[in-house]
Amino acid sequence: MKVATYCMLFAGLIAVAIAIGSVVHAITPYEIDKDYWFSDSHTIKTNDGWTFHIKEFKRYNISGKVVGIKYYRENHLQFSPVDFCISWGKVIESPHDKWGNYTMLYRGCNHEYQSQNYEIELSSEYIDAHVSNNHLIPSNKDIFDKLMAIKEGDFIEINGFLVSVTGEDKNGAQIPPWISDTKGTFKECEIVLVEDVEVLEIPEEYKGGPNFLEDAKNKNMDEKRDIVFITMTAVMLIILIILILRRK
Repeated sequence: MKVATYCMLFAGLIAVAIAIGSVVHAITPYEIDKDYWFSDSHTIKTNDGWTFHIKEFKRYNISGKVVGIKYYRENHLQFSPVDFCISWGKVIESPHDKWGNYTMLYRGCNHEYQSQNYEIELSSEYIDAHVSNNHLIPSNKDIFDKLMAIKEGDFIEINGFLVSVTGEDKNGAQIPPWISDTKGTFKECEIVLVEDVEVLEIPEEYKGGPNFLEDAKNKNMDEKRDIVFITMTAVMLIILIILILRRK
């Protein structure tokens, strides 16, 4: 078998691997200072004629692990391009982090927890108090860029305000008031005008954990497909190199 044939076979296997690893359908949110902008600190205007008014309720600070991200491109909420589901406390400590599974819904985050040890399992009240879904409104371009760069698994701190938002378009049509929860509970969602966001070092109590194989069992389906794709690609590359060397 000629080297060219090996390469064609390898390319075909790569295509199969890509098909197995499902394609992530990227959503491109509306961009601040391009599609919408702050005309003052509490007023947002858009290219298509919407005007939104922000009312601050209270100062807001949250730090924890980003366990879910969902991007949005919505005509009535141009200014809120992303939701972060954030957890902290024992919920993200071993072994509880492997007993919980997060699913991002429309403007929501669902957390399912199946304890494998009743003696140390977390109560639903504890979980609800340590998981928060955050609708994020970047206050400027720098904050927008930082939010877009954050990945699942990052440990972050957000500072800003809990807010409500009202709005009308150029024809007078209005959106229903979008009102933040101010209790900081999992069952409700926080609408946050973000003034500052930073990616932090992972605190010591959250480091360590299970080995690779044990950790892989607890990945979600997208992560498992990524692992399969990377592993298959590496194996096929090694096989191709071996075949070429033998041919020589």
